[in-house]
Amino acid sequence: MGDEARSDLALATAAAAIGPALLGPVTGGGALGAVLGAASLLAVTALVPVLLGRARGDLPAALALHRTGAAGADVAAGLPLAVPAAVAGAVAMLTAGAAPSAAALGRLSGSPLQALVVSAAAVGAGVLVTFLAVRARAASVRSPVWPLRRLLRTVGAGAAAVALVTGLLRVPLGASGTRVVVNAAALLGVVLLADRLVGDGGAPRLAVLLPTVLVTWLHLSTYGFVAGLTAAALAAGTTAVIASVALGPRGLRPLAPLVVAVHLWPTCLSPLAQVGGLC
Repeated sequence: MGDEARSDLALATAAAAIGPALLGPVTGGGALGAVLGAASLLAVTALVPVLLGRARGDLPAALALHRTGAAGADVAAGLPLAVPAAVAGAVAMLTAGAAPSAAALGRLSGSPLQALVVSAAAVGAGVLVTFLAVRARAASVRSPVWPLRRLLRTVGAGAAAVALVTGLLRVPLGASGTRVVVNAAALLGVVLLADRLVGDGGAPRLAVLLPTVLVTWLHLSTYGFVAGLTAAALAAGTTAVIASVALGPRGLRPLAPLVVAVHLWPTCLSPLAQVGGLC
């Protein structure tokens, strides 16, 4: 599986890196814009992993969906992960002048049709990061194995610290200090809440670091080093959470509330650079 896993990693990475440039940004209004935006997100994130999983004959396992147990209980266990992201997104919208009712609805306040884009982004982010983590675990036969908790805490908390420091450095240039602090605090809260979901198992370091590095590079290449470093750190932290939890005993299911929340509200916590947010 090692060679096949490396091949799958290369194809999924290429789709995520090159796809947005080919399909263009997620823009446009009305029903057509929402449909095209959702289709674009799914095409560059979830399509290749699903096709590769089907071709290899291990689709459920490739997306960490092969675990036994009640799906509803797993999703419910992940509900607390959505709270920091939802609060941070609502606060960010309030600081940008949104009404409280609009802040409560997040991106749906613009148009209910944005539910299509939010759903596609949530599915795409969860599928892409999980697939990369699972395939990187299979391909990383020589990478040192670390406890998942150590990987989560090291990468996640480190990313929150980088986001806070780089964000505060941008405040004199016009960045909102409130948003900087709230986003970094939200990421740290998600990391602490995810700690109880990863279990006592371990994984090769590359299984978490590879999707994290890819997401960081995509954000920096999209927004530039100065403007994109804070968003890249926030996205990298969320990616580390998704990868660590997906490789744990519960798999992808507990991450459903989190991936919905980081796309329903504009927090810059999304692993997808093309989604954007209020940093």
